[in-house]
Amino acid sequence: RTASGFKVALGAPDQLRELQCGVCNNFIENAVHAPCGHSFCQVHLSDASRGGAQGRGAWRELEQQASALRELVEKRGFSETRAREAMAAVGDGFGSVERAASFCASASGLEGRAVRVRRDVLQPRFQWGAANPDSIGVVKQMDEEHARVDFPEYSGWHCIASELEVEPVADKIRPGVSVKVRASKVPQKGWGHMEGDTVGTVIVVSGCKVSLLSPGGLWEGFVGELEEVADSTAAQPAEDALQCALNRLQACWNPVVSRFNAAYHCTVAQATEAPSENNPQTRTIRVQFRVAGDGSVGALQDPMSSTVSCGARTLKPTAQEVTADDPAREISGTLTFTDVPAAGPVLFSYGSEGYSRVPLPLSAHVRGLLLELLSRAAHGSPQIVVRGLQRDAIMHVTGAVDLLRAGGLELVRWNEQLGYVAFGHSPALGTDEAAAAAAERAHNALR
Repeated sequence: RTASGFKVALGAPDQLRELQCGVCNNFIENAVHAPCGHSFCQVHLSDASRGGAQGRGAWRELEQQASALRELVEKRGFSETRAREAMAAVGDGFGSVERAASFCASASGLEGRAVRVRRDVLQPRFQWGAANPDSIGVVKQMDEEHARVDFPEYSGWHCIASELEVEPVADKIRPGVSVKVRASKVPQKGWGHMEGDTVGTVIVVSGCKVSLLSPGGLWEGFVGELEEVADSTAAQPAEDALQCALNRLQACWNPVVSRFNAAYHCTVAQATEAPSENNPQTRTIRVQFRVAGDGSVGALQDPMSSTVSCGARTLKPTAQEVTADDPAREISGTLTFTDVPAAGPVLFSYGSEGYSRVPLPLSAHVRGLLLELLSRAAHGSPQIVVRGLQRDAIMHVTGAVDLLRAGGLELVRWNEQLGYVAFGHSPALGTDEAAAAAAERAHNALR
């Protein structure tokens, strides 16, 4: 076992790719096979326990190869088998990791590429399953003539590699690329922040799934729904960028979706709030919604059983205005909630059970949160972490991220699983003092 915890197996490997020991350069005696695919004389590892010079060299060699293996597998996405084969084939020395990566890429063929089933393949060898002729995905694994493809409809779809062809538009989707939704596509997860010709920047590509940052916030979709656009991030005067962000922020709020399953969902088109007439500690919230379902699990739930939550309080509507040509499948209208606490984020859930809770993008709460973040940046905080409901509120409101950018803050870290985003001073402004000044300008403009 190496210091990093990798196990080595005593005994020769099934296929010995290197007959020369990496420590003594002689033919191997009593081979020890390392996880990277290299082999050593057993005596050198025995010497290591006694502190021998050759043994220490063997351990260093093992650690170097283990580090290279982690680079190829964990950071570059090649399979462990492919990485071992490449490292054994290219040998050691300067640039060996890059040479191994090139070997992996050439040997892997379609691995990591965006593909579709060729148009002349009417029936794949192993059937279509949930995939279809229009499906676009990413090859997860190649094994001789077989391939596994990650499609939105079917992860790990099995086929013959010769049945696939590279999909050239989707194949260009990589982290850092500017993209928009293809003209012929309707995003499976909804338009969200990417309506019309909105352009976003790809942050993460995982299989066929894509996460990107749009002007309005984070957005998730699939590689086959996007196309690359020319980088149009030309320098824009700070005053123009700030005013544009304010206009977007104040003009509209993006819809949010409370989901039961893929076929049943409630879209909140707009949520407005106003102080209660008789109690300054509460507010009235009106939720404009549309709920739809395909009838597969019965009729739609009653809108009046919906709830909003703020802090420890959970409230049901006091009034509704709805229209429904087919109330079992589609209902739209407005729900009114009264006596909602005046401060704090508000969560909405459609119906009595099963629908997800989503944060309502209410202007007063988001405005207050943005003012707080810009104030912290103006007073010298070089990095600001936003978690949980506050993160959801900012990322779901059109123009909120634009305003932070105009205030000298850039998204520097994002972890969807842990539920946080981190903003830091923009390096484009040169100094922390310049970034703080930009934050103060944005704070004053929003106030």
